[in-house]
Amino acid sequence: MPFALKSLRVQLPLVLLGCLALFGLWMMPIVATGMPLEIPRLLAARNFAETGMFRETDSLGRLLAPELLKEQGETSPEPERLSTMILATFSRFIPWNNAIGWTAMTGAVFALSFLFLWLAVARLFSIRVAWGTIVITALMPIYWQIALSSDRYIFGLFFLFAGFAAAAWLLDRSWIAAVIVSGIFFGLAASAKDAFLIFLPWFLVLLVSVQRSWKRGIVAAALFLACTGIVYLIPYADDIRSVGYPVNQNIARAWPGAADIEEKTYLHLYPDPYTYFFDRERFDRELLARRETLSFLERTQLQKVLIRYGVGGPSLIDSVLNGVWLFGNSVTSLFQQDVMGGIVLWLFILPGIYVLRRRRVLLLFLLGTIASVHVLTSFVLHYSREHLMDYGWALGLLVAVGIAFVADSLSASQKKFSAATITSLIILILAVQMIQANRTRFARFYARSLVADTVAAAEVMEKLPAEAVVAAPLHPRIAEDLALLSGQSVVLFQEPTVERLLSEGKLDDAFRTYGVTHVLRYDDERARRMRAAANITVLVDPHPGPKPPEHSAILRYLLHTIR
Repeated sequence: MPFALKSLRVQLPLVLLGCLALFGLWMMPIVATGMPLEIPRLLAARNFAETGMFRETDSLGRLLAPELLKEQGETSPEPERLSTMILATFSRFIPWNNAIGWTAMTGAVFALSFLFLWLAVARLFSIRVAWGTIVITALMPIYWQIALSSDRYIFGLFFLFAGFAAAAWLLDRSWIAAVIVSGIFFGLAASAKDAFLIFLPWFLVLLVSVQRSWKRGIVAAALFLACTGIVYLIPYADDIRSVGYPVNQNIARAWPGAADIEEKTYLHLYPDPYTYFFDRERFDRELLARRETLSFLERTQLQKVLIRYGVGGPSLIDSVLNGVWLFGNSVTSLFQQDVMGGIVLWLFILPGIYVLRRRRVLLLFLLGTIASVHVLTSFVLHYSREHLMDYGWALGLLVAVGIAFVADSLSASQKKFSAATITSLIILILAVQMIQANRTRFARFYARSLVADTVAAAEVMEKLPAEAVVAAPLHPRIAEDLALLSGQSVVLFQEPTVERLLSEGKLDDAFRTYGVTHVLRYDDERARRMRAAANITVLVDPHPGPKPPEHSAILRYLLHTIR
């Protein structure tokens, strides 16, 4: 049964202790390896802390050093601005190059967010369901990875869960207060992570449905929408004053005249800025010609980016078929062991859905948010990223409800074990199963870790003069990490682009246009030819490549034991 406020005096210390235990468990891979899962993505936050502006690149696509951003930088279309502002605030206490420190800080915030989730579920369901929800959700491999990645989802989920708790505890006291406070928290959640905007229609449906009359329901929905919208748009106030709309790649479709915003994400399709700005027509032409030689599977995988950037004039049928393909691939994560924790969870998700059939509005909200994520990202946005982190908490709740139902049924059939004992036993078994799943996931990540490799390159770059511009053939994420750690300007020039410029005798002109002074991570033969063709310096770094951490004998034994 839902518990009252007076019970918090007993339960709250236990929940806080549980959050601390989750944080300690999450951090074990870092403690064991002595290295972070990845370099936190902090370039936007560093730039905001240095300049007070949301800027990363200039009009040529160069990742600029902080001192150049105010004069040469352009407003970034990257979303999640509230997360950027929060991370910039924490930089007063944590150096940008302290990857473990950033991971610990954001992991602690994420652990604290489960206090709010517990409060919401305990109020709406029961203490048993609340404990089951936070244990199952926190141990899902996708969330454990987020906890160690300084991901923007951390702040989005923190505010989302806080909004759930506020609504659950305020609704019986004042429905207006519940709507306003939860609307503010949802606006913060969406501003911290845009993905949660997908939930907005279902929040409005829920608000209308739970009110005593349609009139009051519409008022509640309008009030919630207003609070959410105002809070969400606050970080975009300067954009709205200057250009009339938020500069945000995810909502660019909704603003007249802002279609070019999404084009700033061109690196999803084009290999580097030079190709996009100076050689796009040739690239599009050759890409479309190459598409005809690809297999059906390869063409289908390529189609999503062609649709997003309008290359080749894709038709409505192309868009729908690609959406079907993306949708089919996205739902597989609902059963994958190293994403959700394994198909075993469905043994309790299905009973959870069965139990919640009596609370149709809540069930509609949970299932509607899950379906909306897959439908909109597949058929409208044409994204192929992992989606489970958006709604994994809903699955965790369904699992916990199902566990409680199974435990109650088993307890009623015998007198030896209570429902609480059976619930605890089931949660413990599932927790061990999910820890094993996480062990496999982290072993794979650390086996190809590029943390040491990136740090080695950054240490060479940070010794360069302030006016240096470094060209490199790297993944865009690695280029951002290098710009963050070194404080230098970085621009991508992929090897096929360099090879074509060399053969056409245009490399020197291209490098002069981009102000390239140094190059990094090209093979020796190509670097020699580049130095002969342009006035550049070739940087030499240790380049250790993917390097898994070394383990002691006892640690290897423990890792072997929990496989």
